[in-house]
Amino acid sequence: FFFQAEDGIRDFCLSRGLGDVYKRQPENSPEAFSILFRLPDGSRKLRRFSIKDRIQALYDFIETSDIQFEEHDQFEIAVSHPFQVLQDKNRQLEEVFPDSNQETLIIREKI
Repeated sequence: FFFQAEDGIRDFCLSRGLGDVYKRQPENSPEAFSILFRLPDGSRKLRRFSIKDRIQALYDFIETSDIQFEEHDQFEIAVSHPFQVLQDKNRQLEEVFPDSNQETLIIREKI
């Protein structure tokens, strides 16, 4: 897209596209990984990712969603059985969940 400066000059600027990237979900395929997020208020949010996506994509999705937290970046994503916070944001979903194509994750405020 183009960015229009106050003086009317347009500069070409590539967008990081967080809104586009994280709203686009892979179709049902061997590459798709379904995640059901359990939110702090008890509600749930279902989203498909690619098995090649990194844990960082999960955090980015939650940050760009309409979920409200007391402070920015004050939440963590965890697996419930056994309970484990997903801290290494560079790992791919297929590394973390090698034998699955779906998972339920807990979103909670940092303690």
